[in-house]
Amino acid sequence: MRLHLLALAALLPGPLAAQDSVPPPPKPWALTADLGYVITGGKGDLQTLNAGDKLTYDPESPWRFTQTLAWIYSRSEDETEANQMGAGLRADYDFTDRISAYVLGGFFRDPFAGISRRFSEGIGLGYKPILAPRDTLALEAGLNFVQERNVLDVEREYAAGRVAGFYKHVLKEGAWITRGGQVLPNLDDSDDLRADAEAALVAARAPVRDRRRWDARH
Repeated sequence: MRLHLLALAALLPGPLAAQDSVPPPPKPWALTADLGYVITGGKGDLQTLNAGDKLTYDPESPWRFTQTLAWIYSRSEDETEANQMGAGLRADYDFTDRISAYVLGGFFRDPFAGISRRFSEGIGLGYKPILAPRDTLALEAGLNFVQERNVLDVEREYAAGRVAGFYKHVLKEGAWITRGGQVLPNLDDSDDLRADAEAALVAARAPVRDRRRWDARH
């Protein structure tokens, strides 16, 4: 019986036997989550809780979809000091490796900054002037449409411009740093300007395939 099994294995086609060494295709879904809790003692006890997630669906197509969520809550001496929440959905379409388009939607709430709720929808184009194995620079420009209500129940709607830039540098396989920011000027009021920036150091547990694409968090 043993001789028959060995003979059968020897007759298998070469390409079929080689398939076992081919790595499986990467999964299109990717999820990252963060959770933090800080207690500061002293004259006034301060407790801060932050949580967030980022879910990306990146199939073998020009499309890419991203969902984000972030929440920060702070309390000091039995009084709430901060309660900020933001969420977003985004879809990107790559025309080429360097040129893309995007649509996005977002929600933001920060009553301590006077914002009861803010919804925004945006469209725009992206361009990557630097697209190297270890370095990527992506620039974006577009329009946002904002519907906002403050804590006094005063509502306003306006159009805003959007200019953004994002940089990624790969330290080694599975580890990289990112820097990014965006500026959102109110097109109806030149004195109203919003801007934000972020930086991150990422160390993945498993090797990440580089598709020469940029997945930005907004």
